[in-house]
Amino acid sequence: MKSATGSLLLILFFLFFPGSAKEGFSWGIGHRTIGEGVLLRLPESLKKELTPDQIQAFLTYNSYPDSLENVDPNLAGPNAILRMKEFKTQKRFFFHKPEGRCIAFEMLVQSLREKDWNRFVLWLGILSHSTADQISCNHEPLLHFITYCWGEEGMKLTNDFSKCLDLGWIEGDPKTQKIWTDAVRDLSIPNTICNQKEIFFALHTIEWEGLEGNRYSMDLIRAINAWNSSKGYQEQADLARTLVPFGTWAVRRIMIYVHSAIAIAQSTKNGKPLPVRFEPDQVKDLQKWIDRFILDRPITDDAFIVPFLPPAGSDPKIGILYDPSGRMGEGFFSFIDRVAAGLIAGSLQHRGSAGILDVRKVIRSGIDPKKTPLLILPCSRLTNYYPLKKKNLIDQIVQYRNKGGKILWIGGSPPQEILSKDLFGQMIFNPEKSTYLNPVYTVPMKDLMKSSVLLNGKEEGKFIREPRGKAGWSWPRSPWYFKEGARKAADVFLELKSPDKTRIIGILSPKDHPDFGWLPAYTVFPCIFSGDHPRISPFELKLDSTEEKILEYAVDSLLLL
Repeated sequence: MKSATGSLLLILFFLFFPGSAKEGFSWGIGHRTIGEGVLLRLPESLKKELTPDQIQAFLTYNSYPDSLENVDPNLAGPNAILRMKEFKTQKRFFFHKPEGRCIAFEMLVQSLREKDWNRFVLWLGILSHSTADQISCNHEPLLHFITYCWGEEGMKLTNDFSKCLDLGWIEGDPKTQKIWTDAVRDLSIPNTICNQKEIFFALHTIEWEGLEGNRYSMDLIRAINAWNSSKGYQEQADLARTLVPFGTWAVRRIMIYVHSAIAIAQSTKNGKPLPVRFEPDQVKDLQKWIDRFILDRPITDDAFIVPFLPPAGSDPKIGILYDPSGRMGEGFFSFIDRVAAGLIAGSLQHRGSAGILDVRKVIRSGIDPKKTPLLILPCSRLTNYYPLKKKNLIDQIVQYRNKGGKILWIGGSPPQEILSKDLFGQMIFNPEKSTYLNPVYTVPMKDLMKSSVLLNGKEEGKFIREPRGKAGWSWPRSPWYFKEGARKAADVFLELKSPDKTRIIGILSPKDHPDFGWLPAYTVFPCIFSGDHPRISPFELKLDSTEEKILEYAVDSLLLL
């Protein structure tokens, strides 16, 4: 079974410095806020067992998994070390994975049975961190982009906009802190206790259920803007109430684990303690659950995309393909492609008939080129993702094109079935090794920042900002470009002029009557070619002026020819 967080292991290292809590990043402060919420709802019978030092240790352990250091054997205990060795790791970041959460739960039960309160607060802190991560608002695509690409690249956001995205903001004022603590105290915690199979299933599925937080993104942006504009009490309170659901979701889940651990710790079988151990067959139905969730999750749960959805029963003239399936760094498409789809839709809205299309619906039903003559695919990466198979999408796109539909692919290298034979051999890439901190582009970064883009031979913009952020997954890695031989088969309309030479980065094919266009991902990554700043208050999701001109040229060329 594919691990939902396997691709995040190195990412977690760069989000937080190893060996430290690094509370200035994302939910560093927010993790402590969640921990304080857990303490508010911890059963009194447990709380009275803990010393003040142990309570402080628990709050510190709420950031324990954010490190590449090994787990301290003296801290974790021999049983935990042996269990981790079964998964061939001793690293603290392992506890971000569902298997890590399951082991943490096992150790939580053991510490309760042994009344080992030093280890109890460790495992509770680890579970608290890993659970809160699933609902962290900076894991929602748009808020992630704002935090790490706009908020961290020297683009001043109104009154520290990005700081308000952290739950920890709520503790900056006694009035907002009271709103939080009241919500936690009023939180309904189910008393029904899961059996082992159910609890281990829940420790896995929260990775998808946490996407519930995506529903609140636009509410949060509006609340931050209102607070920054007025600094009034009502707006401050409204922002606090908008942040609360992120925290209470996590506290409620953590308390379910606590009550389950207490029940299992007190259970016996034939006079002996009930064994507690994660086994793969305990979650054998997990794959079916994930498949159903991915196929059935409403696209409207990604709130920022809702304004760009076509009216029910209608088909947009320009369809922008959107993948709502993935979580954090995962998905059928790349994580950044979701934000790119919104940026493209926002820039084309003035045309009156441009809208988002759900990729799952396209796979099921195809596209009618008479109703939607142009399909834009912001697709930096296309990969099989649980029930979504790339072959099924490729087949539908080929059929659509054969019936007269036109395609603009933005991002990675299109499949051979879609890129013509004449062009497939002409597409090459910068052979630099792509790493987390150094994503690869058409040319090395030092040369990219000395480059400009030429639209039909005329310079339209220079790189004034690097097309990457300080952390996260929303970076438009784009090493692809075309050899000069592509000019025989395609109309070249966009080039990258670099210190060493000029490279082809935008084509329309075939040359006389194009039905296919391609652009690199960084052409829909706003504010890198112009002095434009993000449109935050009032919020507006669209490309900058240079990118809009490039996009409009490609769209018009495909629709008019």
